[in-house]
Amino acid sequence: MFTFALILSLACLAIPVSVFARMVITGRRVRAEIHSSMSMHRRTCCGHSATRDADR
Repeated sequence: MFTFALILSLACLAIPVSVFARMVITGRRVRAEIHSSMSMHRRTCCGHSATRDADR
């Protein structure tokens, strides 16, 4: 019974550990993608121009 509980616990622990590892490995790239897409959105959204945003 202990072996079954240990295997089940390790299987349940593998999910958050794999999510955390993926977050650490891909974190910089994802933040850079978000930054670039928001920058592009800021330049093109709602008729705002880049010079108008720079005046603020």
